[in-house]
Amino acid sequence: MQMWTYAAIGVAGLIAGVLFKVGFMIAASIAIALVVGCVALIEGEPTAATLGSVVAALLSFQSAYLIGLLVSSECHRRRQIRR
Repeated sequence: MQMWTYAAIGVAGLIAGVLFKVGFMIAASIAIALVVGCVALIEGEPTAATLGSVVAALLSFQSAYLIGLLVSSECHRRRQIRR
């Protein structure tokens, strides 16, 4: 898969993390796995490469989600300190 695909998936994860949307994260992870897997198989990638593409996409999404949670938590903490 192309690098911009992983970047777009990461941006979606970051936004979901900042907004703390757990339900979206779960549904999006399932959708990402299905879409990336189907596209890779349609393009004729071997099974191992398809699995690698799915894992890389999920790692990108969920890592960015975690970063978004950390950013949201830090922003919330700083707002509480100002009060």
